[in-house]
Amino acid sequence: SNYYLNESLEIFSLCDENCLSCSKEKNNCTSCVNFIIFDQELGFNKCVDICPDGFYGDIVLKKCIQCDLNCKTCIKNSKNCLSCNDD
Repeated sequence: SNYYLNESLEIFSLCDENCLSCSKEKNNCTSCVNFIIFDQELGFNKCVDICPDGFYGDIVLKKCIQCDLNCKTCIKNSKNCLSCNDD
């Protein structure tokens, strides 16, 4: 469902419009239309249409998964580099 239990208000609140479902906070997505990724800066999961550089979109898991360390960008799996990191 696109509601979560807002414990501080003791009511159910609507998730962020980008989330299909969320947990504990309106922005902490647990499922998405396209891909879910953990945002290090924000400290929770968010939904994205396209995974950022360094990740590929797994269409089965509906997650952005980190590329191999040698890949700057990758597609379909972590070792299938589209571009490489320059050492």
